[in-house]
Amino acid sequence: MASMRTPLGLICGLAAMVALTACARKPTVDDAKKFLDEVEQKTLDLGNEAQEAGWVQENFITDDTEALSAKASQRAIDYGVLAAKESKKFDDVQLPADMRRKMTLGDQCVKRVLLR
Repeated sequence: MASMRTPLGLICGLAAMVALTACARKPTVDDAKKFLDEVEQKTLDLGNEAQEAGWVQENFITDDTEALSAKASQRAIDYGVLAAKESKKFDDVQLPADMRRKMTLGDQCVKRVLLR
């Protein structure tokens, strides 16, 4: 009976993989719009947080405020890198010029930060 479980489990596993692959779809312009809207909002929030932490650090210079400022800046950079990597899924999507420009500028900004 144990020998029957292995082939049955294998068949079920393969069937699940086929079903998941069939469910995967190519991203659309609407997906890109949603992605850009989320990235812009999150980038704004993280940028404001980093600026506020930087102001506190510059006006109250301690080891703690320097650490807080560094952590906030690192969160913003990490998110930018993540967003740039995720944006690659839209490379083959025919986007309007303004959306394509935003995707390209995001990549270029991350490259500049990382190449400093």
